[in-house]
Amino acid sequence: MIVLTTSSFPSHPDDYRGRFVLEFANHLAELSPHPVNVLVPDPPGITNEPTAFRTTPLSATPFSPFGRSGLPQNIIRDPLSILGLGAALQSLKRTLRQRYPERHLTVAHWLLPFGSLCAREDARTSKPTWIVCHSGGVHLMAKLPPPVRQRLLAPLDRPSAHLSFTTEDLRETFHRAAGPSASRFSTSILPMGIDTSPFRANEPNKSGPIALLGRLVPIKGFDLALEAVSLFQQKTGETIAIRVIGGGVQERSLRALATRLELNVEWLGECSPSAAARALDGCSLAIIPSRT
Repeated sequence: MIVLTTSSFPSHPDDYRGRFVLEFANHLAELSPHPVNVLVPDPPGITNEPTAFRTTPLSATPFSPFGRSGLPQNIIRDPLSILGLGAALQSLKRTLRQRYPERHLTVAHWLLPFGSLCAREDARTSKPTWIVCHSGGVHLMAKLPPPVRQRLLAPLDRPSAHLSFTTEDLRETFHRAAGPSASRFSTSILPMGIDTSPFRANEPNKSGPIALLGRLVPIKGFDLALEAVSLFQQKTGETIAIRVIGGGVQERSLRALATRLELNVEWLGECSPSAAARALDGCSLAIIPSRT
């Protein structure tokens, strides 16, 4: 049995949150000789599409910090949700110990909050751990006080623990935060895949708007993208329309920046995958900003 844990997972067929984890789990189940069970926080990640794995919801928790704009931003918006995080971590630990003591491997998406806990549980019973590190968890870990950071990373300093990073820059961020012990960790680069089936071979609409996609949060760098478009317009004299597909805590400040830069921006807010695909139709270019 392979147990995969994640703090983000689709809760309905057209939910974009954590969809890449669903696709990852399907691929893992197709490749593995062992069955895969995905542990997801409340609300449970239930979709109508066929999957190659089983899904088990953790115990429901009040003040859930999951979904929406991502864990760090949700806690900033609603400080009470930190209570839900503690309850979810206890539920995960209890589920691993009581329901899956004979698991062959634990795979965790995001270093924090679930990855570190899974590593500690696996170290206790000498089981292998694989953590797929995305930007949010790594940047959150880097901001913690050094003693807390070292305590969270200690269970990963063993031969049977491995960390994959979506980019080389993200791995370097982790190494800087981990300090001298970084060289002892087993790591690799695992870029996020792209499903090319929805794309058409048509010529791009060169007069269409530029699309910016993603959560409007600081680690994505939408401010840099807007400033880059403004600089390009100043250098070339061209006027470029921008279509922002996504929502988040930075939307108000980004709108103010766009107004100050006198940019022509259409703000679509959070979109489902199907709505985002429709919004991309007719765009000349799609950009997914990230500071990592």
